[in-house]
Amino acid sequence: MYYQNTCSDKWNARMARKNRKAERVRKWANNMKENMHGTSIPVNIVETDDEYELSLFAAGLEKSDFKISVANRILTIKVEPKEIDLEGNAKWKIREYRPGGFTRQFDLNKKIDMDAIKAEYTNGVLVLKLAKLEDHQTTRQDIPIA
Repeated sequence: MYYQNTCSDKWNARMARKNRKAERVRKWANNMKENMHGTSIPVNIVETDDEYELSLFAAGLEKSDFKISVANRILTIKVEPKEIDLEGNAKWKIREYRPGGFTRQFDLNKKIDMDAIKAEYTNGVLVLKLAKLEDHQTTRQDIPIA
């Protein structure tokens, strides 16, 4: 009986390691898929006492290109790919830039006021301001040194 439990524990540990490795490979493959079929857009997120500010760097787009939604506390920013049409009998000689679509998603914590999310797009940067709920705002207090 003891031998069976020891083997079973070793087998379970081995399978858990394989599952963790498979999950790392799956994440890597999803990242490669995003980079191959879409554009990986850089994002900066800053937390202040009363809000989070998310800056998404996406030059060359129009404000109307963005579709921003929130469902089940998941913020989704999506841009559909668009094709550049050439006029007349023009032909591509070199084409290194292709405006691709992308989707970025962010899990929103319970500190965020879902009714106070604001977005603006200026000079190639989409800025979202995610206000914190009143009871989750950071309060600061100076502590004197004796």
